Amino acid sequence: NSPAWGSRASLLHTRGFGLMQSGRVVPVDTALALEAAQHPLPLADSLIYATARRYQAVLWTQDEHFRDLPAVRYFAKIPAIG
Repeated sequence: NSPAWGSRASLLHTRGFGLMQSGRVVPVDTALALEAAQHPLPLADSLIYATARRYQAVLWTQDEHFRDLPAVRYFAKIPAIG
């Protein structure tokens, strides 16, 4: 790892931490769990999607499981060079 990469990684970590701090933690109640069970996704993904739908949030992701779902902004991963 070059020093430049270390600085970039630190910047990305700081920005990511800042974004996480601006969010909120929501409980997984019975109604949310039942809603999640209606989606043909892996368990964690279905909870993420059901939570986004409940709070009318747009879900930004690079996870292909979500690619064609409503209220999802999917963007493909860029392959690493090298």
